[in-house]
Amino acid sequence: MPLPSLIEIVPLTQPVRAEITVPGSKSVTNRALVLAALASGKVTLEGALWSEDTQVMVEGLQALGFNVEVAPDPSESCNRLIRVQGLDGMIPNGGTREHPLELFVGNAGTVARFLAVLEAHKANLLQQRTDIEAQLSELHVFEKRIRKQLKRD
Repeated sequence: MPLPSLIEIVPLTQPVRAEITVPGSKSVTNRALVLAALASGKVTLEGALWSEDTQVMVEGLQALGFNVEVAPDPSESCNRLIRVQGLDGMIPNGGTREHPLELFVGNAGTVARFLAVLEAHKANLLQQRTDIEAQLSELHVFEKRIRKQLKRD
């Protein structure tokens, strides 16, 4: 439905008294989900934005073996109450160099970056080295896998 060609703005005659609930942030929600998964014990995120990107992050963490429960947020329909069982830095499922775990990341750049690092950590592909070229080579392999997955979708 198109907007009208003219919108009249009427000045207020008295102060506005209102209460609003602001939707959560996709970026903050995705980062909080990863931190919750790496924490020790159960973490509850309140006011977490529920969007395609955050749903993909939840599904990716579940594919990695994390227990993630999602419930409606009673104060805002766009938000969710998300409970994550943190495993103290342990990542339950993951691939290997020979058999990488395939994770769907949609069009979510944050999800692609964070889940690739978690999978690499599980597969013991992240190691401190003095040879920067070796690190770049491993990152290049992950970039190719992500680009290949994005092309399929």
